[in-house]
Amino acid sequence: MPKDCDLVVAQDCTTDLNFLVLMRENTNNKTEIAIRTPIGSLHMNYKTSGAPRMKLNDSPISVSALPLMDASGTLLIEKSQDGIVIQAPTLGLHSLFFDGKTIKVVIESWMRGKTCGLCGQADGERNIEFKKPNLQRAKSPVHFLSSWVLQGEACSDSCNLRRQQVKLEKMVHVLGAQSKCHSLEPILRCREGCSPTRTAEHSLGFHCTPLGTVGEYRSTFNSKTVHVEEFVDTHISCFCNTNECTAD
Repeated sequence: MPKDCDLVVAQDCTTDLNFLVLMRENTNNKTEIAIRTPIGSLHMNYKTSGAPRMKLNDSPISVSALPLMDASGTLLIEKSQDGIVIQAPTLGLHSLFFDGKTIKVVIESWMRGKTCGLCGQADGERNIEFKKPNLQRAKSPVHFLSSWVLQGEACSDSCNLRRQQVKLEKMVHVLGAQSKCHSLEPILRCREGCSPTRTAEHSLGFHCTPLGTVGEYRSTFNSKTVHVEEFVDTHISCFCNTNECTAD
């Protein structure tokens, strides 16, 4: 799992965007979650001691104060025997359970087919899993997970990964022509000025075009065609020198 980057666990994918559930794994292998709603946000993780640590709209919440309802009467936070349970039924989020390691999201019945993220669309479909944000099916769990990572935008962001198209370093022959190849999909790479500290290898499809030609091969070399599949490294965590990091 990419370090220090938010992943979309589940969200309301309608234009209302009533809730967004995010998780991240920090460099200490601790899992954090965040729930964003139109009325505010809740952040939660667990201390080394095993005690939950929470902030509602940036204000700390003590476990002793639970159960707690937010000022709007929308978000209910309770302590269960094993962890913390958050409920926001009017927003479509029936419940969210978190114990520091396990996240369980249950949506209201009227939200079925209207969600997206790692938990899917909740539409009962079991044959077409691993849908990416563009609704295409990911080829592998690694592709699927990477597609739901929220990339960093600035050098100050904790997430130093961004999506990049990659070029195949070697030349190949496709349809009898020496060609250069670029990935059809972007993969996660450390931003410029940062170096990878952990990587994972996975298969990626490349589209190729003949060297020194443009127009005459367009009909043959369809832009959607996968000509070559190669194993490449996707970056999981990065080390950045803030003096060298550059933002687009």
